[in-house]
Amino acid sequence: MLKEYAWGGVGFGSSAFAEVYPLYAYAGIEAAPHSHNLYMQIILSMGIAGLICLLFIMLFYAQRSFEYIKNPFDQRKCCTFFFFFLINSWYRAALHDK
Repeated sequence: MLKEYAWGGVGFGSSAFAEVYPLYAYAGIEAAPHSHNLYMQIILSMGIAGLICLLFIMLFYAQRSFEYIKNPFDQRKCCTFFFFFLINSWYRAALHDK
């Protein structure tokens, strides 16, 4: 699925993913609302350009947060949050879960 839709994606929303997924699914797992991986979901929905945009937005937000926060302890808390979000997104599509 990634080979064919990496550049342009399948489209926005779970309905676009749900229409294409059964063509690539293993037997017995024909239905899935999303890929359960935020980065994979972004690539499949919007293509590689969408993933690059998401990463730039996250990097910009992190940079602005560190500029705003002056206390080193609070900067560490903020860094921990970003790290948790990045790691957590490998295992679930946090922005797509209901």
